[in-house]
This record gives sequence, structure tokens and C-alpha cells, in this order.
Amino acid sequence: MVYVHWGRGLGNFGDCLSPDILKYYGLTPVYVPNMIRADIILAGSILQWVPSEYSGYIVGTGGDKMDYKFPNAKVLAVRGKLTKSNFKPKISNLKMGDPGLLMPYVYPKKEVCKYKLGVVLHFVDQNQDFVIKQKNN
Repeated sequence: MVYVHWGRGLGNFGDCLSPDILKYYGLTPVYVPNMIRADIILAGSILQWVPSEYSGYIVGTGGDKMDYKFPNAKVLAVRGKLTKSNFKPKISNLKMGDPGLLMPYVYPKKEVCKYKLGVVLHFVDQNQDFVIKQKNN
């Protein structure tokens, strides 16, 4: 059993991947509403809400542009370069990778491709002008 916190009720797919990924790796995720009680913060854009005193694992999480300091956490990976660059002090061996890339292993069902390219928007971008223009084309 592993205590985990993930974003809920946000309507954002990435924030809900944690339980599926943990189950795939043989763990039993138990949701905890208080991040401090979580053993792991795994996916989604929630790093900006993690308290600085958090002492669990941070793996593949992203967040807003702000300074991150987690002196007691075991930070193994973050989603990308922007999040990595926001850690103070810098973590030289910090890995990067979006846990969403694991989903073809978690759910290996093969689908027939209809299109050459697919775009999955972050929920904050769904009403941007460039998105609306593309939807109308």
C-alpha cells in the first residue's frame, strides 16, 4: 500500500494518472487529501501546491513557474526542463519525464490510427484563441 495524492476534480487527465501507474507497478494506491501524508507525488501539474516540508517522493510531477525547495523530499524526476530549472538549489542529477508516456504500457490496447498527429491540450489552454481557430478549421 502506498499513500498518494493527486489532483482531483480538475478535469485534467494528467492529474489522474497516478493510481493507474502505481497499480501497473504492483502497488496499491490509497488517496490522501493531505499532501504531507503522501508517500509519493507522481503526476500532474500540482507541484506548486506541495508544501516545502513534504518528505516523500516526487516523481514526474510538473508545476507553475516558481522556485521549488523541498529539502526533505526525495526528488527523483520532474516532468520537464521548466520545472527542473525552478528547483533551488539545482539538483544536478534530476531526471525528466512525463509519467503520461507510460500509459501505452499501462493500457496497451492497440487502436487504428485515423490521423498522423494528435494534440492533447492542457486544460488551461482549451479556450485560447489559437485552439479555437484550429477547432473551427
